[in-house]
Amino acid sequence: MIKSFCIALLCCFTLLGFATPALAHSLQTNFYLRGNILELQASFSTGEVFADAPVVIYPPSGSNLAPIETQTNAEGVIEFAPDYTLAGDWGVEIGEENHWDFLTIPVGSEGIDLNTISQHHPDAPHRHYYVAQQIVVFLLVLGLAFVSPILNRRLFQ
Repeated sequence: MIKSFCIALLCCFTLLGFATPALAHSLQTNFYLRGNILELQASFSTGEVFADAPVVIYPPSGSNLAPIETQTNAEGVIEFAPDYTLAGDWGVEIGEENHWDFLTIPVGSEGIDLNTISQHHPDAPHRHYYVAQQIVVFLLVLGLAFVSPILNRRLFQ
């Protein structure tokens, strides 16, 4: 019984003693105005482009237009050419779940002013914590450590 408890305790220290948060990469969206077309490029903080990322373009509220679903190309680029007759705030959502960015792009009859574009997703890395998973594994090991001697006695007697 003591041997099983020591093994379970060792597993606990192995699983939980060295646990550190994993730093994940964040999504960055850079934008460039080329004439009347706004070019958006999605990439991760590692420099890798977000190829084929899902993109949803939301027209200004009150326009009665449906959102446009598309994706970035192999270089993580999407070209945004709004209808300049629909003045208002256009929304561009890039990515999904943990790799996501949302930009509000004010469009007027005079065009797009880069200084007024706002990003709603902070460019800060997110962290994944695996402590909950490690606790489940620890409880399983601990349970097996206490149950196995009982089963061993019952099965081999």
